[in-house]
Amino acid sequence: MKTYDTGPRTHGSNAAWKSLKGIVARWLDRERELLSLRNAVGMMSEARRADAAEYHAMVAGHEQVRADAQRLRWLTADHASPEVRERVAQILRSIPTRTTSGVRMDIDAAMRE
Repeated sequence: MKTYDTGPRTHGSNAAWKSLKGIVARWLDRERELLSLRNAVGMMSEARRADAAEYHAMVAGHEQVRADAQRLRWLTADHASPEVRERVAQILRSIPTRTTSGVRMDIDAAMRE
């Protein structure tokens, strides 16, 4: 009774070992594919985060421009109240000597009144 294969094809090698080598090779291929997929997804998510940050910065800049436009409209509007007209004239006279943020705060305060 033969307990091992001595044919010319498999002489000196074990069929189970070949099978195990094939299984390990397929598993390693899958692991490589998963790693490359994870890297690709990671790069995509980094790109999405960068795009989101750029979008939020753009929206914040747009809101600042919109607020400046509202301030300019308020400054150039024809106000009925003489007190408001005097306040606008005072703000306009102070613009050359003050910072932009200070003028913005004064205009915002006057707009709320």
